[in-house]
Amino acid sequence: MGRSRWLVLFLVLAISACGGSRGAVEHTNTGLQLQEQGLFGEAIAEYDEAIRLEPDYTVAYNNRGEAYRNLGQYERAIQDYDKAISLDLKLALAYSNRGLAYNDLGQYERAIQDHDKAIGLDPKDALAYNNRGAAYLGLGQYERAIQDYDKAIGLDPKMAIAYNNRGAAYAYQGRYERAIQDHDTAISLNPKYALPTTTGAWPTQAWGSTRGPSRTTTRP
Repeated sequence: MGRSRWLVLFLVLAISACGGSRGAVEHTNTGLQLQEQGLFGEAIAEYDEAIRLEPDYTVAYNNRGEAYRNLGQYERAIQDYDKAISLDLKLALAYSNRGLAYNDLGQYERAIQDHDKAIGLDPKDALAYNNRGAAYLGLGQYERAIQDYDKAIGLDPKMAIAYNNRGAAYAYQGRYERAIQDHDTAISLNPKYALPTTTGAWPTQAWGSTRGPSRTTTRP
């Protein structure tokens, strides 16, 4: 399962911009705090209450979807992203997050469609390129994946995950020296990438959005 971007906070949205009442905003903020602690079930309960108070509260649907995605409940997550998108057709983070859920389900073509839409709405979103690259990687289209990782790194040269994932794509191509260079860079930026996998395979990750997300969750 791809790692979500719920730790990346994009911006604080005004209550009037989100359409949420004060009570709905308070429950959504509490849900976000719980989500940041990995308490996804508890976060969902807060988002449920926010939606009860404001049935058209876009942020709560997006954030609840990301909580469901982190619990591995991908179909439930997609339902919430669908609702968020129906309420705001220009919400790039909801397309990006839905694309991640399709990534998780192995539905890579549908994931790419959503990532394309997210990038079209926010062309400077480095994580969206990383996430689309993960979908191309899943399809075995390594050059297309590398192009997206190149773009992500160009937009954010300190994005360790993009170096890690590009290294994986190079490894799948048998370009091991390039792979090692990228993994060295990823480790220098974030030592967690030094941890070996149980299979010995090159690990890859996609992140969700809170701008989303995810980049997966947005502050109300």
